[in-house]
Amino acid sequence: YLDRVVANGARLAELVEDADDLELAVPPQCNIVCFRYRPEGMEQADLNTLNARIRQRLLEKGQYYLVQTYLGEALYLRVTLTNPFTEEQDLQGLLSEVRQEAMVGQAN
Repeated sequence: YLDRVVANGARLAELVEDADDLELAVPPQCNIVCFRYRPEGMEQADLNTLNARIRQRLLEKGQYYLVQTYLGEALYLRVTLTNPFTEEQDLQGLLSEVRQEAMVGQAN
């Protein structure tokens, strides 16, 4: 169980690091991953607002559960991967939904 959920955390971190529009807070040491949507040129306060909106919309949709945390002045999305049956497609789906809600959030 532990090997699987820690591996999922590492894989999600890799996906975030490979993306131009996402930022990993710190490399995970377990199954908890902190990241945020970060398009170029956006100020810190606007990034915080946008990521808070992304989180709220994902919670309302009910498919993914994220919390938020501040590291310094920056708001990050925090995912705790606890289901050992989580697959790559689930991780990709989460990031896809984050991006989709970011587009909605930026339009508002």
